[in-house]
Amino acid sequence: MNGRVRAALISLAAPVLAITFSIVVTSLILVATGDPFGLTWQTVLDVGLRPRSIAQILNLGTIYYLSALAVAIGFRMSLFNIGVDGQYRVAAFAAAMVAGNLSLPFPLSIVLAVIVAGITGGLWAGIAGYLKVKRGVNEVISTIMLNAIATGLVAFLLRQFGEARGNDITTPVIAEGSRAPGIDLIPGSTEPVNSLIVLAILAGIAYWIVLNRTRFGFRLRATGRSQGAAVASGIDVKRMVIISMLLSGGMAGMVGLPLVFGESYSFGLTFPGGLGFTGIA
Repeated sequence: MNGRVRAALISLAAPVLAITFSIVVTSLILVATGDPFGLTWQTVLDVGLRPRSIAQILNLGTIYYLSALAVAIGFRMSLFNIGVDGQYRVAAFAAAMVAGNLSLPFPLSIVLAVIVAGITGGLWAGIAGYLKVKRGVNEVISTIMLNAIATGLVAFLLRQFGEARGNDITTPVIAEGSRAPGIDLIPGSTEPVNSLIVLAILAGIAYWIVLNRTRFGFRLRATGRSQGAAVASGIDVKRMVIISMLLSGGMAGMVGLPLVFGESYSFGLTFPGGLGFTGIA
């Protein structure tokens, strides 16, 4: 067995053991409470394997995968970016506002949204990076505070520039021609798969290539493992911290796009929160 196969098996061991352990514990709880655990698991499988359920899993998985990638970039640098929630909120607001006002045709609308969301999320995360480098502020503290600030800032901007719709205040509704069309990927499903799943796939490929096949990726991983060794080898650690936070925030900016362009078609006060913390998990 070569080294790559062994490494792949080791990396799979943790999630497999976690899933197995959770199934065993859940089954024991069901037995202890008198529930027929066999019937319960059969129901879970029946519902989970329905075509519509599979499509929903893929759509939610797209969002959580982008969120996890954003967090993973920081982890590689030993940075704990838990500000993904705030970063995707300001980014989704900016992208929805631009798309709602410009009404560009698909896919130009998505390209522009990716650029706007990436820049907005990156700059918001860059604040934490700057504070860490210049003032020594721990990124956990600063990103938590920036989450709260982002929520308040977006609410203020919505009240200033948004439109009232029932009990919500939203950005202008994105025109039908600017929206991300659904893909009939799962036969028999009444719910299409969000086409921005392609964005998540491309982001994952780019993440792997940059981290494992570029000089920058080597420097990022080296700095994350040992800042002292990185400094000794001539790596500018402070610069790497800033760049890593910018990239992490830029990826976080993508998290809300599948919802904005494939479901809600606007950003409002009721836009889902907590997606960043799910990505951390």
